[in-house]
Amino acid sequence: MLVFQRLKAGFRQPLFSVKFCKLENVACKNNVENQYSQTELLLLATKWQERWKNSAKGSCTKKFFEEVKFNMLYGDFYYNQVLTSHGVFGAHQQRLFGKEGVCPCGEQLETIDHSLLKCKIWGKERDDCPTSWLQKDISDFVFYSPFKKGAIDILKTLMSSCLTS
Repeated sequence: MLVFQRLKAGFRQPLFSVKFCKLENVACKNNVENQYSQTELLLLATKWQERWKNSAKGSCTKKFFEEVKFNMLYGDFYYNQVLTSHGVFGAHQQRLFGKEGVCPCGEQLETIDHSLLKCKIWGKERDDCPTSWLQKDISDFVFYSPFKKGAIDILKTLMSSCLTS
C-alpha cells in the first residue's frame, strides 16, 4: 500500500506505509525455511520450477540457472548484465529499442558470449585467461571468480565507452 505525500513543489512522492517498512514485514528474507512448512516450500519450488521451465523469457539466464533455488546470490550492477544479457549489449539494445546491434568490431551481433569470449576489441583483457576458456560455453565458468572479475572489468569499460560516444 503506497501513501502519497504532496510536496511543496507540487510533486507526489510515494512513501511506503510504516507497516511495510518494518524489517520483519519484508517478504524476501534470507531464511525462507523459517517462514513456511516443508510441504509449502516443496509446492512453491515445484510451481516456480514449472513456470521457469515453461517461460519463453530469460533464455540467457536459464543457461546459468537451470533449476530455481531459494538461496540468495550476490552480484552487482555489471555482473547482473552478464547473467541476464540485459543492459549495454547490442543484442539487448536491438531487441528492446531497435538500435543497431552489431558489435563495434563489426564481426557479429554484440552478445555476452561474443563480447566476453570472442570479440577482438577485448582481446587484451582476455590475455590473462587460459586459452581453454575460449573453447567453452560461458555457462561453464560464469561463476568462477577470475572470470567474473574480468567480465566486470570489460563491462565497466564497455559501458563507459557507450556513455561517452
